[in-house]
Amino acid sequence: MGTFGGHVVPGSCFILVSLWWTFSIYRKYYKSICNGEKFRSSTWFPLHEYPNFPLESLVKLVLVVIGITGETVTGFDDNGIFVHINNGQHITMFFFFGIQSVVEILQFYKFPSIPPNAEYFTSILGFFIEGLLFSFHLHGRSHLDVLVHTLLVVAIAGCCFTTTLETFVRDQVIVSLARAFCTLLQGTWFYHVGFILYPPLPGMKQWASADHNEMMLVVMYFTWHAAVGFGITLLIGSLVSLKYRRMLSSKELNDSCRLSLLRKEKSEFLPLNQVESDSDEV
Repeated sequence: MGTFGGHVVPGSCFILVSLWWTFSIYRKYYKSICNGEKFRSSTWFPLHEYPNFPLESLVKLVLVVIGITGETVTGFDDNGIFVHINNGQHITMFFFFGIQSVVEILQFYKFPSIPPNAEYFTSILGFFIEGLLFSFHLHGRSHLDVLVHTLLVVAIAGCCFTTTLETFVRDQVIVSLARAFCTLLQGTWFYHVGFILYPPLPGMKQWASADHNEMMLVVMYFTWHAAVGFGITLLIGSLVSLKYRRMLSSKELNDSCRLSLLRKEKSEFLPLNQVESDSDEV
């Protein structure tokens, strides 16, 4: 990952997965209201067109294989000796996320040796290993390099914490959205780290590696990433909510669902806790 592209690739993966999670969590939440069921989250979500196939897990596994292949090929020198230890760490990170995807697939097909919640355990393990590797990835680096990667570890810690919490609280949509939010924050910050350390275009800002003002600016930018990520989460929720409002006059919704949604029709998106109590009343 010691290049601009090396930060853009994992950043893109985390962003795409987090956006898919956010959309799917909202959709599953509103569907549970309409069906009079209790919301229950998961580590992956089926595509509407392929409800009986773990496509998300398979796509994540393919991305992992591509990442491992790229890091392996570029890790050798001209003499065929594996000399880039950083690549070895990145391969290790990809490997543990690959385990998580494999567990999801095996669990979907009811493989007998996969225990309940194994998908959550391996997801937590993947984020933990990623954070551990990046924490000890910075020896001899500049102050700026250490700072941007420390902030990345903060985002990874958020992913690890929210996934752990969700393991035990799977019926609270806010916890699931928090996992998606932290993953989005990690992805967008990966991008920004690439721009800071490896400016891709001539004339772009060259950051001073030991300037205290630059350090403060970097931390401020990180908080802005959190704000933008929160806004994106709310926007996706609003769009999904709008879709269900437009269906109010459709026969696709039963009377119970229509009543639950009509009670909140003035909201930008449905208040999370309040809707649950309303659906119980219905």
